[in-house]
Amino acid sequence: MIDKGGKMYILIISVIIAFLAYLRYFPLGYDEDKHFEEIKNQKKSDFYSVNFSKKYFNLWKKDKRNIFHSVKWFLEKKPDYNYEKGKYFPENKSITKEELKYLIKNEKGFIIWIGHNTTLIKAGEYFFLCDPVFSEKIFFTKRHTKAGIDAETLNEVFKSKELNVLITHNHYDHLDIKSLKKLKITGNVFLPAGVKKLLKGINAQEIIELNWWDSIETGSIKINFLPAQHYSHRISQGKNSSLWGSYVIETKNGDIFIGGDSGYFGGYKEFGEKFNVKYAVLPTGGYETRWFAAYEHMNIEDSLNAAADLKCRVMIPVHWGAFHLGVEPLDYTGFRFNSIVKNNENMADIIKLINLGEVFYL
Repeated sequence: MIDKGGKMYILIISVIIAFLAYLRYFPLGYDEDKHFEEIKNQKKSDFYSVNFSKKYFNLWKKDKRNIFHSVKWFLEKKPDYNYEKGKYFPENKSITKEELKYLIKNEKGFIIWIGHNTTLIKAGEYFFLCDPVFSEKIFFTKRHTKAGIDAETLNEVFKSKELNVLITHNHYDHLDIKSLKKLKITGNVFLPAGVKKLLKGINAQEIIELNWWDSIETGSIKINFLPAQHYSHRISQGKNSSLWGSYVIETKNGDIFIGGDSGYFGGYKEFGEKFNVKYAVLPTGGYETRWFAAYEHMNIEDSLNAAADLKCRVMIPVHWGAFHLGVEPLDYTGFRFNSIVKNNENMADIIKLINLGEVFYL
């Protein structure tokens, strides 16, 4: 005979088991049609509002996720991905000091994907290192592909040449203080409002904070800081106490869009109307499962829609293959884009899957 206390114990255990089963085996719904309909109905004026009421937020779409959603996403049974896993990682074409020295003397603009969201870009006569991360581990997440250029090579090559740094937001896989301390920054650091306080001990000509739609004109180029659908979070800062965003560098030969983390939203269409975007570096990783990740990261379809909205001639997918941030396998983005290019010749001119350390000339 089970006493009253025993029955209560069994009931509690049963409830816990049922709750864990719900977390693991019953995914929350995701309506893709509704997702695109909401984006179509977003107000243009909302993209021009920098909203700060002790915390920054996106006016056009509220982030309704909470700790329960994070736990469910973590525990939920992962979907199957039926393809030859491990075959589609980017190759490492690590560039040497001599090659890079020759390259920066050349008049041509270029984009080099170093790894994750880190790129080296020559725009006009200026050089930009975007979201520099060279560490082997980010917040307990191990790096799976080696960086295409190391910090020591950049320090040697840019010893007497100005190298500027662009930071998109304060997440650890984009703002790595350890990597910044390794660099000898010879130019300026551009970053979102509220992030500068994290850069104590980082030397640069200037550290410049930007709000959305701020722009800085220098020489033949113009740097613009733009909205993104994301959030900021750092242990020392809490959530959304600093801004996040993307960049457009305007040049006389066409503009370069440099994406920070973002879900797909109506802002891309606005950027496409406002700028002459020729090249778009678009983060496409950490996007599964969709009910949880669609707010903050673009999947393949979202990324292609963003490229169409931007009216770019070339899109370069980044933010995949290095750090495991989503449910999808690390090389799944490579597999999907390879399949699209293989099955549609027209897309081969638009989607450029470049390798790590490979030079893409503008």
